[in-house]
Amino acid sequence: MIDKFPREVVIDFAGMSEPFLNTEAVEMLLYAHRMGHPVCLYTTLMGLTLNDLKKILTTIPFGKKKNTLVVHLPSDNGEEHFIINDEYLKMLEFLVFSGVKINDFHYHGKKLEARVAEILERSKYKPIYCPPMPRAGNIQIKGMAAPKKKRGKLACQIFDGKGFVVLPDGTTLMCCMDYGLDYVMGNLDRDTFENVLNNEVYREVKRKMKSNYEDIICRCCHFSYAINGLGKFDEMKWGKKKIILGLKLLMFNHCGILYRWLRRIGREVGILERRQKTDDEFLRL
Repeated sequence: MIDKFPREVVIDFAGMSEPFLNTEAVEMLLYAHRMGHPVCLYTTLMGLTLNDLKKILTTIPFGKKKNTLVVHLPSDNGEEHFIINDEYLKMLEFLVFSGVKINDFHYHGKKLEARVAEILERSKYKPIYCPPMPRAGNIQIKGMAAPKKKRGKLACQIFDGKGFVVLPDGTTLMCCMDYGLDYVMGNLDRDTFENVLNNEVYREVKRKMKSNYEDIICRCCHFSYAINGLGKFDEMKWGKKKIILGLKLLMFNHCGILYRWLRRIGREVGILERRQKTDDEFLRL
C-alpha cells in the first residue's frame, strides 16, 4: 500500500492504536523511509524491542526532513495501558539519552509514573501533560463534558481534511477521530490514492465543512476551528464586539429579505449617482 502514496506524502505511524502491536510495523516504517517518504512516529514503545529501536534510530534521521518522533509516557494512576518492566525502562533510558531529536514526551494523567519520571528528570526533556482526547465525542471520558458542537464553516488545524488513517486491511478513514468508522474513504488495498482523494465521501466531508450547520464529526473535534462569522460569534466572550457581530449575523441570516432589499436600494442609488455624475460631466463639455 505504501507504494501507492506520492513521495511527498508524510506517513504517520500512529492513529488509533500503538503501531508496534503490529509485528510488521518496524519493517513498514523503515520501508516508508527507504522509499523517500517523511515519516512521523507516535509510540508508547509497547511491542518494540531494544534491537528494533536501535535499528530505527540509526536509520531514520528524526528531526530532519519532516521526520517526527513523539513518545507517550505512562502516568502514575494507570491512565494509560503500559507494561512497565525492566525491558521497557532500559529501552526508554536508551531513547532519552540516544542524542536523537525527540519532538516531545507527553502523558495523560496527573503526573508521571515514578520510575519514568526519574529517567526524564536526568535528561534535557520536560514531558508535557496532555488532557485525554474525547475523539470528537466518540469516547466518553470520566469527569470531562462532551464536546460542544461548533457552528459555521470549519477548517482543521492539523490535517485540513487530508489526515487519512489506513487500517491493516486497507480500509481508509477520514482521520484518527473517526472511531465509529463513519467516514470510510475507500480501501487502499484495492483503490488508488487518487481515487481515495476523489471519493464521494471525501467530497461530502469537504462540502459539509464549508456549511454552517450540516452534521459532521468535525463539529465536535478540538482540532477544528471556525473560519466565518457564525463560528467566531460562538467563540467570542460577551461584550460590545460580540453584540455587534450578532446583529450583523441576525440581519444577514434571519432578515434575508430586508438585507437583500437594502442591498438592492444601495445598488440602485449607486447607479443613479454614477449616471448623474456622467450627465454632469457631459454638460460641462
